[in-house]
Order: sequence, then structure tokens, then C-alpha cells
Amino acid sequence: MPTITISKKDLDTFLGKKISIEELHNLLFSYLKGEVKDSKDDEINIEFEESNRADLFSAEGFARALRPLLGLSKGLSNYPVKKSNYKVIVDSSIKKIRPYIACAVVRNIKMTDSGIKSLIQLQEKLDETFGRKRKKTSIGIYDFNKITFPVNYKLMSKDTKFVALGFDKELPSYQILEQHPKGKEYGSILSNLDEFPFLVDSKGKILSMPPIINSNDLGKVEESSTDLFVEVTGTDEFAVKTVLNVVASTLAERGGQLESVKIKDGDNLKTFPDFSPLEFTISLSDIWKILGFALSEEQLKDALYKMGYEILKINVKKGTITILAPFNRIDILHPVDIIEDILIGYGFDNIPPNLPNLSTRGSYLDITYLQNNVRECLIGMGFQEILTFILSNKDIQSKFPKIETNLIELKNPTTMTYNALRANLFPQILNFLSKNTTVEFPHKVFEVGEVASFSEKSNNYSNQETHLCVAISHSKAGFTEIHSVLDVLLKNLNKKYEIKPEKFPFLIEGRSANIFIDNDLVGFIGEIHPEVLLNFGIEMPVTLFEIKLRTYKPEY
Repeated sequence: MPTITISKKDLDTFLGKKISIEELHNLLFSYLKGEVKDSKDDEINIEFEESNRADLFSAEGFARALRPLLGLSKGLSNYPVKKSNYKVIVDSSIKKIRPYIACAVVRNIKMTDSGIKSLIQLQEKLDETFGRKRKKTSIGIYDFNKITFPVNYKLMSKDTKFVALGFDKELPSYQILEQHPKGKEYGSILSNLDEFPFLVDSKGKILSMPPIINSNDLGKVEESSTDLFVEVTGTDEFAVKTVLNVVASTLAERGGQLESVKIKDGDNLKTFPDFSPLEFTISLSDIWKILGFALSEEQLKDALYKMGYEILKINVKKGTITILAPFNRIDILHPVDIIEDILIGYGFDNIPPNLPNLSTRGSYLDITYLQNNVRECLIGMGFQEILTFILSNKDIQSKFPKIETNLIELKNPTTMTYNALRANLFPQILNFLSKNTTVEFPHKVFEVGEVASFSEKSNNYSNQETHLCVAISHSKAGFTEIHSVLDVLLKNLNKKYEIKPEKFPFLIEGRSANIFIDNDLVGFIGEIHPEVLLNFGIEMPVTLFEIKLRTYKPEY
């Protein structure tokens, strides 16, 4: 949950009125999913429940969201952008590394101490959250008057030397990754490359090495800086454009005058910043269905205006409403997001209470009954249940020789510990056993849990199932023992089964088989191969079976 610190004096200035801490806390709690954690002197610390409202990560953006809630403004905020001939030229070499860039010029801005702190905070929060620790997007801010246009965005040798921000000596770029604090923190993004991204002006002066660090020459912003050059680079075009909009509009709130910058990428020429609002047409019946109740036209308008939207048209005949959403709302991706804001603007306390009109009572699903029956049986046989996350680590799969799985990997994992969805339970069972080699044997464990694998046949490209994995580990663990457990379990479930010998790369040949129930292949059984045990650091033999629980219904 992101926490920001803002100046109370700045907030009052941007609002155009003084607001009490109590009133601020109530507005945060009711409409913006946040709360005032504490306040001292001029500083207010605010914690948000979510990181997707990046437009609130500064006093300027926060005040912009508060104004319609306080009735101080209505509709979208407008920021005029003066056309200019400033140009950034994108070299074709950069496309394979960090292909997108968007820029803006901000003139006549007064950078006070609190303003610089607010700008740095916004930059860091955007880089860490929406920018995925600068992998997806990163922001660079420079003293405009030191730059000679056009600026070139290109790849240069990792031996290229420049003075990094905060340093006083020139170093090769690869050494900056090793020695500069920001290089140590974010250097892994570029560390495996022979060429790094650079922004260079027409005189050959280096602005920065995105996404790592600015130069100490052109990339140093001080209180005396009145004209700024802002750039955002990244791997996602929409994200890059949106982050620039957030930063540019924040500086405009502080009194800056915006000027456009043209981005020349081959034959393509784009102009930024682009403050075009997002247009949505939503069915009124869909709104009422999701809300669970209907609003009057005035109530609907009031809720939308409170949350900063513009209403273009309400078509009574078609039963639709056309809405313009603020350009800086990076969290609005679907009409459902707007419907959520309608509910927030209307007020949760105003929702009419209703008893559900149900003639049925709740009960367990068949699969839940089956899971409970399985748990009861295995615990009765002396097994201990473990629970692991469905999120796993794809590196665990490398410990199994010659095994292929349709793993679903996370595109932007927050931690490399959990970067994929598990396709089977047994890798995590073995990982669990490897962490408990000093605990007294025998080890008898099982897990019932969800697994997911990639499937082109499914609508959402994933196949999700419930699996059961049972494992035994001790000095004499073998096929016969685990087979007897399978036999007792399936007899308890009144299921006939058969096993047929089969080879698996991770099981000992001759001591492994497929498991069939009602002629359906539901899993496997066998002794883990010594090579796999060695990869996990397990010294005792391990024998196990894993079956799918969704392939048949239990009999009661």
C-alpha cells in the first residue's frame, strides 16, 4: 500500500481553500480508498489501499481529485498545450531494448523546496508501482535550458563515459551500474546488454541512461530551474504515454506552461503530451445490474461529477450514457471501473438495504465434499496436510530432467520467488520435503490444491483443475507402500482403478505407472529418481502419487 507525504500548505493552495485534517480523512476514506496516517506541522502522511491511482501520488494530483468532491470544480480538468518544434529522434536500434518514449516541455514553473520534494516523490512512486521498478516505465526530468534540440534516443556502448547524477567523476556506463546507488538498485535491467539506452542532445551531451540515472550535467533540477524537459521511456506504449500525462499535468497544476514535443520514430511522427480523454458508452441496465439498484438521472450525474468525469450524453431511448474519463486515470480500463466509481461517488452508506430474495440454502459443491473425504481418509492414515501457494517458481521445474510443462508465467511478477502458476503439486511437495530434511522421519504429507496450465482450447487459455498429491519419505520408502495408500484411499471413495506401467523422466523406471479411474487417465504413481532427489538436496527415498480430483464425482 503506497504512502505519500504532502505539504498541507501546498494542498490548501491547490484547492483554493483550507481543509481540516478531519475533513480530509473523511473524504479519503469515503471516496479515494485512503486514510490520513498522521500529520505533523506542515506534513501529512497519507496511505492508499491500492497502487493503481497513480494520479494521487502528489499534492497537485490529490487536490485535483478533491476539488469535485468539495464542489469546487465540475467535469474534466483542462491543460492547454502550446505547439512547438522540439523533436526527439528514436534510433531503430533501441526498439529491441526499450522502444517507447514520450516527452513534454514545462515552462515558467516555480520549483520550491516542497515542489521538488513532491516531484521526486511522484517520480519514485510511479517508477516503483506502475513502472514495475522501472522495467515497464521510468521518468527523467531535466533542466530544459541546458539542452540543445533535437534529442536522440539510441543505443550506445556500455563503455560510454559520463558523470552520473550525484557523482563528481566520469565513469564507464557499466561501472555506473556497479557503483552508483541507482545502478545497484536497477542495474539488473541492463546488466546483460552490450549496449545501453541513452538520451543525447544535438551537441553530443548525455541527458541520461534510462532507466537508471540522469547525467550530473543536464539532468540536475534545482530550485532555480524554471523550464523543464520531461521524458518517459518504457516497454509499453500506453503506459509510457499515461505516465507522461500524469507528470505533465501535475507540473501544470503547479503553474507550469506545457509545450509539445514531437517523437520521430522512423516514418512515424507522434506528438506528446496527449491529453485526449477516454470515451465510454455504457448501458444503463448494465450499471443497475452491477450496482444492484437503479439511480435517478440526477443521482447518476452527481456521482460521476464527484469522481471527476464528464457526461457527454444520456440517451434515454437506447438506455445508454456516454462518459469522458480523465486522461490521467491509469486505473480505468473497462466500463466496470467506471461503475465502481459511480458506486463510490453515490456513497456506500446510501445503498438501500435489501434482504436477498432466495428460496434455496447454501451447500457444499461436489468437489468440496470429495476434498473433505480425501482429507479425512489420509489424516486417518497418519498423513499431514500441507498448503502451498498456487503461485510458484519456474526454476523449480529445472530440477526435473527432460520434463515439459505448459507453465503459465507472470508477465510482471512483483518478486521472482513467485513468477509462475504451478501446473502440478509434486514439485512443491518435493520442495517442502527438501526444507525439512532435519525433521524426524518418516515424512508422510499430502496436499489438495488448485493447479493451472496453458491451454489453447480454453477461452482464457488456461486449464484449471484440483489435484491431490501424496508423498512418503524415509529410508525404506518404496512403490508398494505408496500403492497401498492409493488403494485404501480409492476404496474408501468406492472407486475402481487400475495402474499401468509407464516411464517418466523424474521417476525410477520399472517403479512408475499411470493411474486410471473409470478408464480415464487421472494421474501417476512411482518412486522419485535419485537425480531429482539430488537436485532438491533430499537424501531419503521419496515415493508419491498425484491424481486429478475433478475427473470423477464422489459416491456418498
